[in-house]
Amino acid sequence: MLGLFYEEAQVARCLTFAESVGGFIIPGPGAGSSDRHLQFDAPGVLEGSLPVVCFQTVADADKASFSVRLNSGPLLVEATFENDRDPQSWMKLAQAGSLMPEHNELVFAVNEGKVTFTDVFILYTANQLTVKKRRTIVATQ
Repeated sequence: MLGLFYEEAQVARCLTFAESVGGFIIPGPGAGSSDRHLQFDAPGVLEGSLPVVCFQTVADADKASFSVRLNSGPLLVEATFENDRDPQSWMKLAQAGSLMPEHNELVFAVNEGKVTFTDVFILYTANQLTVKKRRTIVATQ
């Protein structure tokens, strides 16, 4: 006889982005790109869960505007700074189901001025207690 209920593990996962330690500036030095794409996987992401995207910004110009998008979902943030160079912390709930187990992309775009992005991380709910890692085998002679 099958029961009406089943158990599923639910754990909180935190994805961090090493390239955001110390920050990255958009646009970069010289005639750099006006956006930055961070690509990542979210192992075991629970279907329909609400991921949280967190980061900090500092405007490096008197007037700056930027946007942030997760995958092809709606903009998470669209902001403009005028004469405000204080650090700003952002925590935004992404649309349910916008995070996938593989091939995700977080896009930071600067429309005007320069913006430094730091301390980027994503919190999400997963149904796997462990994460599979690829083994590296080193041959010795």
